[in-house]
Amino acid sequence: GGALPADLQHTRWMIFMNEADKNHLYQPELRANANGHSTDLLRRHFEQAGTRESLAQQQYVDIKTYLADNILTKVDRMSMAVSLETRVPLLDHRIVEFALNLPAHLKLNRGRTKVILRRAMQDRLPDAVLNKPKQGFSIPLKHWLRGPLRPMMTDLLAPNSINQGGFFNPRTVQQWVTEHLNEQVNHSHRLWSLMLFQLWQQKTLVS
Repeated sequence: GGALPADLQHTRWMIFMNEADKNHLYQPELRANANGHSTDLLRRHFEQAGTRESLAQQQYVDIKTYLADNILTKVDRMSMAVSLETRVPLLDHRIVEFALNLPAHLKLNRGRTKVILRRAMQDRLPDAVLNKPKQGFSIPLKHWLRGPLRPMMTDLLAPNSINQGGFFNPRTVQQWVTEHLNEQVNHSHRLWSLMLFQLWQQKTLVS
């Protein structure tokens, strides 16, 4: 979280630590060697979008980051794990190019999304489907970290484990763990990221 420039507000849900958070988390040596900000790549994509229209810029950034590096990657890995070949027909380059060139009001109008797609399907789909609220694929991570994954989290993020790498401030990590377990703040994405880093570190740097 944290304050972002106006042109990057759309991406705030992608960023789990602002620069102030990182300053508290990083040890001095890591802080001194960290180059750039997490928003640099996002801002670069905004500038490369080839348009000043806000919605089109946001879509371009999503395509270059969230779509390519998150959603499609996960779908590909999970499907190939069970030998399933998936296809994404709405990402045919002709459809994407057509959609990117549509005026904004046909994509988003008074808070209603997918305007042109809903219009195209209104004679083919029942209202219950056509007007169903959007539902994501989020997992109940915050609950898992307070439940079945709690032992794993407290072990990986224990002060001695954090100190072993020398990258992070154990007091900050413990504060986040405590606040999350006490249901004061939902730090699930931060803690999960740190847990994955700890596992990676144990398997690569330490070994």
